[in-house]
Amino acid sequence: MPWRESSVSEQRKAFIGKYLHGGERNLSELCREFGISRKCGYKWIERFETGGIAGLEDQSRRPKHFRDAVSGDVVCEIVKIRDWKETWGGRKIRSYLLSQGIKQIPCARTIDRILKRCGFVTSTPASSKRKQGKYNVIQPEACNDVWTLDMKGWWTTLNARRCDPLTIRDEHTRYILCLAALERGVFETVKEQFQETFIRYGLPLYIRSDNGSPFASAKGYMGLTRLAVWFLKQDICPNRIAPASPYMNGAHERMHRDIKAELQKTPAQDARAEQKRFDIWRAEYNRIRPHQSLNDQPPAKLYRSSKRKYKLVEEDFDYPQNFVLRKVSANGEFNWRNTPIRFAKSLAGEKIALEFLSDQTLRIWFRNYPLGITDVHCRKIQPAEQFEYVSFEPKEEYV
Repeated sequence: MPWRESSVSEQRKAFIGKYLHGGERNLSELCREFGISRKCGYKWIERFETGGIAGLEDQSRRPKHFRDAVSGDVVCEIVKIRDWKETWGGRKIRSYLLSQGIKQIPCARTIDRILKRCGFVTSTPASSKRKQGKYNVIQPEACNDVWTLDMKGWWTTLNARRCDPLTIRDEHTRYILCLAALERGVFETVKEQFQETFIRYGLPLYIRSDNGSPFASAKGYMGLTRLAVWFLKQDICPNRIAPASPYMNGAHERMHRDIKAELQKTPAQDARAEQKRFDIWRAEYNRIRPHQSLNDQPPAKLYRSSKRKYKLVEEDFDYPQNFVLRKVSANGEFNWRNTPIRFAKSLAGEKIALEFLSDQTLRIWFRNYPLGITDVHCRKIQPAEQFEYVSFEPKEEYV
């Protein structure tokens, strides 16, 4: 015979039954029998005398009064903003409402609960954080220390043409510097967009990118491409993340998620119409959208143009006198001791320099950037681990 289960309400009824039929039985003994305190016993006796058997059932624990109840008008305003900006959460919505002068706004957590009750938010499993490994991702300390860039995944416009967005932003302030609708993300079109951005905002110290084209080449020496060489000529140091590691450029990828949610799912008629939408979205992102990492301020309040100005005419670079200069041919080779040395095709037409470190060791330079070390015959070149700007120090000419 199985054991009989007894619910809490049944035990309360049994307690009241023994209390009614116990006569002069001591209440303390009855409470000890049921494992409750005398205060709890008196409470259930009072509820029974007031409400009968129904008074022994569990009652709602919902507060009768809410100290900070959210008005219906505020809830409607929250829903209206979320319909306008589908990617905004409670904190951004609250900051925007404050900027509009609206009073009696609930906290961000309450707004998140309202969004969840209204069906705007669904739970997602948390992802584990991965280590960055040996790659040195530069962390900015001021505006224009680090710019991040990438090609957002392409989509087709309504006229069946390809739209390949190029995105450039300042890492320190999250300010979007460029959002361009390109038909192809190749060197010529990307360089043209960078020239316009450099003229308008100046030059950064570092540019962080992934290892995809046209920013890097899997087969090129140190991943060099024509675009990377052009960056080096502007004294901009490439700073690349590890292969297949978009989390190392997570803030930029987070912006791409917003672009996908707010722009990609409703493509325009053609590239020109897409660019108009991009310009409007970029202005809202920079001037209206609050950013948690910026204490809920929009990026435009913090960003300032760089003091390093872009020069339209490239100047010749002067290497130290003790360096031996060589010009890279169209097929990526340079001559050394009457022998063609295969080096980097992306440096075609550029001058490189060789510095004697000893009788048997050479260092290869391109402008202020050491690219590798080799033996005196250049039989095997060991690439540098990463790009690094190095100022030349006066040295006596090697003999």
